[in-house]
Amino acid sequence: MIPSRGRGVLDGSDSHAGSYFSSKPGNPAMWIRGSLNPVNLLNRDTEDKDAPWCKCCDDDDPSHDCGCTLLSEVFCAGRIRVGNMVVFKQNKNAQGEPVLSLLVGPFWPMLMCITYPLIIGISCFVYIKIAPILHPLALFGWFCLTLTVIISLFLTACRDPGILPRYTSQPHSSWRWNDQAKTYRPPGAFYDDECGVVVEEFDHTCPWTGTAIGKRNMGPFKVFVSSICALILIDIILTSGAMSMGKS
Repeated sequence: MIPSRGRGVLDGSDSHAGSYFSSKPGNPAMWIRGSLNPVNLLNRDTEDKDAPWCKCCDDDDPSHDCGCTLLSEVFCAGRIRVGNMVVFKQNKNAQGEPVLSLLVGPFWPMLMCITYPLIIGISCFVYIKIAPILHPLALFGWFCLTLTVIISLFLTACRDPGILPRYTSQPHSSWRWNDQAKTYRPPGAFYDDECGVVVEEFDHTCPWTGTAIGKRNMGPFKVFVSSICALILIDIILTSGAMSMGKS
């Protein structure tokens, strides 16, 4: 059994599954390829059911596919999917439930082709300008701040933002039904149409990080925002000073 398109189970020889994660169902045919280790997973509150993923995705016809981006289909074939999120690594907790350890959101091409190149490219330019004139301790501090930006961006982009497991029965009276993901959701959890999942304490979808911002990646996101603002300011000051010294 292979988990795919939600915290669910998918028999590699069948396109029917019961989902574990609260994601919009979709056709797994474009994603379940390559070598994947079998993992037996069950729904949070119901046994696995033989039910189609959704009415428009109950066969292997690519024209019926929904929620897939072309780049993900091309470059991430063989990876499992939760909504529009691509999962690269998952583990199981003490209760045997799946834990998404490494994944990217639907806007990962922007993360890889724009956000990271901008940060790294500008940082390299600044380093070339300031390295000859800056005190080693100050240069070390600048390097640490730059590294903080890069690492916090990775933790924001590649961490589970707080994808809610699917609940087919109401755990509490305050929970409301979400029709897109076919699950009950607690207050503060919302369905993100771009990521195709219900995210706990959902804040927004950030194309720069490529993913949704929610309960589990809000911490590193705040570190990323504050550190990159500080880095931009420091880069402007240091580069301006270096260029002024070069002219004098």
